[in-house]
Amino acid sequence: MECTVTLQPSAVSFSTTAADTVLSAALAQNIVLSHSCKSGDCHTCLATLLSGKVQLADQRIITSGEFLTCTATCLEDVQIAADYLPELASQVRKQIPAKLQAIEYPSDNIAIITLRMPPTAKLEYLPGQYIDLIWQGIRRSYSIANGLGSN
Repeated sequence: MECTVTLQPSAVSFSTTAADTVLSAALAQNIVLSHSCKSGDCHTCLATLLSGKVQLADQRIITSGEFLTCTATCLEDVQIAADYLPELASQVRKQIPAKLQAIEYPSDNIAIITLRMPPTAKLEYLPGQYIDLIWQGIRRSYSIANGLGSN
């Protein structure tokens, strides 16, 4: 069964099936919704169901309220209020090897991490984006303050 998801307030629509989550269907069609972990842990993809029905990961069916787009599937056409980020559609996800060049702690809850990347690496980002650093299998997200010293 195919359903149509309409984002509000942008009125952008995309199709999905009961086999796809709302988020995976959107991303497959290059419609970027706010997300991070894709597993329901971070709640970055939280959206509000305005009309229609979705089935949650725990099999509950809802007709209104908040839900996670990364774990919910549509049961009929829906309208949702969600963070739609069209400016990210042109961004390409990359994995770039890097070495830790320096780390400073200006306060208890701030770390300034300076990375050294290969000379051919080109890190492109938009204001407000973050990067995931992976070390020994542990993934952590960090905000990008600036690209000083980068290529």
